[in-house]
Amino acid sequence: MTMDTLSLMAHTSSHRSHKKITLGILIAVAISGVCIVISCVALITHFPKSREVISFGNREYSKGDNLGGKLSYTLAFALDSDLRKAVNECHQDYILGHLEDEFDQCNRSIARYDNVANLYFDRGRAYAELTLYAKASADFTRAIELIPTNSEFYYDRGNSYQKLKQYALAAADFTKLISIDPSNPSYYVGRANAYIEQLKIDLALLDCKKAIQLNDNLADGHFCMGRLYQAREKYGLAIPEYNRAIGLNPKLSEAYFNRGVIYATQNDYFAALTDFKKAIENYNNYTDAYVWRGNMYANLGIYDKAIDDYQTAISLLQDPKVSSYMYCVQGITYIKMNEYSKAITSLQIGVANDTANEYDWCKSALEYIQQAKPNP
Repeated sequence: MTMDTLSLMAHTSSHRSHKKITLGILIAVAISGVCIVISCVALITHFPKSREVISFGNREYSKGDNLGGKLSYTLAFALDSDLRKAVNECHQDYILGHLEDEFDQCNRSIARYDNVANLYFDRGRAYAELTLYAKASADFTRAIELIPTNSEFYYDRGNSYQKLKQYALAAADFTKLISIDPSNPSYYVGRANAYIEQLKIDLALLDCKKAIQLNDNLADGHFCMGRLYQAREKYGLAIPEYNRAIGLNPKLSEAYFNRGVIYATQNDYFAALTDFKKAIENYNNYTDAYVWRGNMYANLGIYDKAIDDYQTAISLLQDPKVSSYMYCVQGITYIKMNEYSKAITSLQIGVANDTANEYDWCKSALEYIQQAKPNP
């Protein structure tokens, strides 16, 4: 029992509602046993409003008293059936994949109960499902502000930071998770992935090895090692790690994709094509896999399918400014198909949106085809 609870007990009036005291006793016995009944009564009699009980619970969680936090939330739900319904419906919509419904429900619930961490967490996960990672990370941050000891909040925020390419922030979240539970291999994998993107290869290697040491059957751990070997162009070592990862988790799209990239680098286009197909089969919105599969089709002279994949990638991104490469390779493919007007249109879009001047070859191809285009 905490000092806060003792303080509450000392200030609790003996003239509080008998009904509330009875409710507190019943819930306490059902949840945690007689040993904390007095705590429960103190909470109920001192805090008649669910919002105040939730705030108390957040403080208990923040101090590491998970039992006190859980009990407080349970009491708040018992006091306020609307709160219980709001939290359950927001969570249920996420579980069922009704994301638009979830936004409506969670937004209404947060407007009324703005100190309930799980509401922000569930809405954040819905944002992440829709790849709205900035909004997701903001909701996870708010959840962490309310309960700074919840591992799930840090884990999902760390993954959102990865998607936003905010790798230092991602690494910090996974470091926090490791401090909470140093025996969880997934946390080392998450930090290693952030280190890889920051080119901190030696640190990443230590984390990948630690993850595999903790659990040799963790697909993500072997995928992590594969990424490291691939970054060092040690393809003969990377492929067996990807093979192991896929064997442990046949749905791991990124393992197929990365292995496909290695095969493409080695000019093994058929093997690469097979892996990119598998990556897309496991994740239908895998933009990079469509681009690379399109490139393999183009290399094999299957131009129609290449164009289909480039157009799918462009439609998934829905932003010419980040699709300039797709327009450029699509333009090159149209040239090979003798579709010169389409080639010019595609190359022009690619060049116009290549604000970083990364694709000089695209501009050169446009200039060439504009000069060499046959008369109709």
